[in-house]
Amino acid sequence: MIAVWGWALLLAQGGLAAPDPGAASVLVAGPVAHPVHLSADSAQLLGDARTAQARFERLRIRNAPYTWGWSQGECTERVGRLCLQLSGTGREPDPWATGRQVEPEGETVIEARAELLEELERVAREIPGDHWVVGQWVRYLGEAGDWEAAREAARECRSTRPGWCDSLEALAAHGLGEMAEAERLHRRAIEQMDPDQREARLDPEWLVDVETWRTLRGLDGAERDALVERIWYRANPWFSTPFNELWIEHLSRHIRAEIREGTRTPYGFNWGRDLAQILVRFGEESGFERIRETSLQLGPPPVIGRGQVGARFLLPSARALLDEEAPAPSDFSTEGLVARSLHRAGETHRIRGLEAQVARFQRGDSLLVAAAWRYPPPPEGHEYWEGVAADTLPPPRPRSPQTALLLQPWSPPPEWNGEPERMRELVLGSRPAEGDGGEAGGYALSLGSAGPKLLSIEVREPERARGWRYRDRVVPVSQGAAESSDPLESSGPAQTSGSPGQLSVSDLLLLEIRPDAETVGRYEPPGDGVMTDSDGTIESVIPRAASSLRLPPAPVELAWEVYGLRESVEHLTVVLEVGHSERGVFRRLGEALRVVGARTPTRIRWEEWVDSGEAPGAPRFRRLAVDLSDLSSGVHELRLEVSLANGERAEATLEIEIDPSSG
Repeated sequence: MIAVWGWALLLAQGGLAAPDPGAASVLVAGPVAHPVHLSADSAQLLGDARTAQARFERLRIRNAPYTWGWSQGECTERVGRLCLQLSGTGREPDPWATGRQVEPEGETVIEARAELLEELERVAREIPGDHWVVGQWVRYLGEAGDWEAAREAARECRSTRPGWCDSLEALAAHGLGEMAEAERLHRRAIEQMDPDQREARLDPEWLVDVETWRTLRGLDGAERDALVERIWYRANPWFSTPFNELWIEHLSRHIRAEIREGTRTPYGFNWGRDLAQILVRFGEESGFERIRETSLQLGPPPVIGRGQVGARFLLPSARALLDEEAPAPSDFSTEGLVARSLHRAGETHRIRGLEAQVARFQRGDSLLVAAAWRYPPPPEGHEYWEGVAADTLPPPRPRSPQTALLLQPWSPPPEWNGEPERMRELVLGSRPAEGDGGEAGGYALSLGSAGPKLLSIEVREPERARGWRYRDRVVPVSQGAAESSDPLESSGPAQTSGSPGQLSVSDLLLLEIRPDAETVGRYEPPGDGVMTDSDGTIESVIPRAASSLRLPPAPVELAWEVYGLRESVEHLTVVLEVGHSERGVFRRLGEALRVVGARTPTRIRWEEWVDSGEAPGAPRFRRLAVDLSDLSSGVHELRLEVSLANGERAEATLEIEIDPSSG
């Protein structure tokens, strides 16, 4: 799922690694000074606050629980003084695992924090304009879980530092779970900053993959600003929420890092830029532990700061962010990527991908999207369930999901207000799962506006902090790759040709042949006399839409629509071709040396007479039963070509994967 589940900070003494596989450990050394120049009275008050803050952090570590560690490995990445050890790459055995829990704080630490808060409140009221003191007041109130009091403290802020008071209030609103208010306050704070401050706050360099990071480093000015805006836009975890939870979390982490400037840390030294990067990338610590080693150890024990519980890598791949070539649906998935940052984005921070089939149809100036999806199977044999009462386990599939199909502009226009377009649902249904009472998948037929769009199918269960998502770029049926000079127009589940008013064909929609379907008893494998069926509509067949393009070798039906037919058209010539898309290196070499023969696609051709009663220009619905039982395992391409006597042609292609285990 993701490469890293947690992160840890280790004091350089002993050179130890984090005690959990899949964690990132950091070696640190050396203090960082932050001089402050104030009047005598203010300096004394500030000195009292700093002394109290340092005293609390020393006490916190003296009372932290012990854990076990072992010798460190090589650094995966260096951040200033820190050695980051990112291990555990690849998929995790349990996608819903919540990460490493730490012991709760003892009464000694809780009481010491209460004393620190009394001191910070006293000093903050004496010098309300000091940004450092009010920042610590808000920070430690939040640590104590009293975010309402933290908000009141932030509202007493009188600092002249641009955007500081609004940022503190935004942090408190975020802690309270008031996302819309947090986003509003963060935006107001950013508007008060100078360009350099604003750029530093919004910069995603620390979060993204290495390829995107290098691209950002190579740009400046308007080009860089445009890419930063695109990254936040496409990395939004959920379009179905009225705010960008990842963006809010990022800005809140930045203000947390700025609050810690000039502070004593639990690791025995002052805050620095390297620690700020770790916080922005992986979040604030959820607790601290001391390493207990079996070998002789001099000095205080190394300290581990545990990262956010349940954090995940939430940014899509470089292809989805950079837009260098047409991204595939898999490029928007956050599963299985090497994580450079971890986040908990709001209520549904556990995101898994959906297997889906999406097909486009034309309805005048609107886009009709047929979609069917299924949830990934629940993990088996994972350790997360051990010791957990059966009646407290979340069901592996959703029981009361919130489902939405949404469209975003692929390239937002300047006047765009940031709100996604919620498609008008014509048909929406679910498919029950066997045994657990949840859903195995669903299907929908939705209508939205035309134009290149980013389609997002989102299924959320906020009460269980999880959700499923499918994203892809879609274009209108009349904007196929054959007519476009833009290489990005080649994206989508299938390609079509033609332009408005001319012959064109929709995507191919795969339909399952079920025992209870109307096709039972009527199906016959296509022969020399191929017959298509015009019964029904897309609306009537969508409940049978296959929920994935990964299919078992079995009979299926294909459904499609033809557009742009005129009164003068008497008949259509239709060709369906099935070819093998996968040709490995040895196969290609064998074909070149004529050792093996080239694979010949299976092709059937027929002619259809157009009924004189059909309305000119109206969509012509067709479906055809096709037997895939003889296809070998692997990826195959279905290609449908429709042509007229005058030479006009239109085609649609669809790649499917034959997998005997997918039934």
